Amino acid sequence: IYVPLVANINYIDNSGKDLIFGDNPLYAPANIKMYKVLANDQTAPINFTINKDAKFLSVTLDKLEIGTFYIELKPDVTDKITYTTKIDQNSPCKDYKLIDIKQNDVFAKFDNKTQVWTLEK
Repeated sequence: IYVPLVANINYIDNSGKDLIFGDNPLYAPANIKMYKVLANDQTAPINFTINKDAKFLSVTLDKLEIGTFYIELKPDVTDKITYTTKIDQNSPCKDYKLIDIKQNDVFAKFDNKTQVWTLEK
């Protein structure tokens, strides 16, 4: 059974205001783009879903020990996202488990209750 490696992500400012799903969002969800850079320096879009009710962006990640992709919030605002995984020995399928996410080399916060990684702008 294939189980995708998924990260749920949201952005807040330093006061805790939601920057994507708030009343007056700084970054409109419909304008956000995600992509990865291929070996030949070409970019490839990454599909993601916008979950307005739960207030997060859900992105399926490549199953790599260390991966990188980019989130373009608007044309002049792009974050480099790196993530680390490891094989979960407790999983019946011995599948990858997401360990951490960094936004421009700063660790994101993970909320165990909502299962959302929070990035700060």
